[in-house]
Amino acid sequence: MDELLQAMELEHEIEHFHQLTGEEKMAIDEGINDAEAGNLHSNAAASQLVKECL
Repeated sequence: MDELLQAMELEHEIEHFHQLTGEEKMAIDEGINDAEAGNLHSNAAASQLVKECL
């Protein structure tokens, strides 16, 4: 029964997921363009950058 309720809750969340704003779409496009241009960081380097910013 619990698994069924969890599945129903997940389905509800997916159906009601918010639409992306224009700003969010532009940020995603910028990230894709950076990746295609080879502007990438390894996971370790990205983690270090986050630590430095915090």
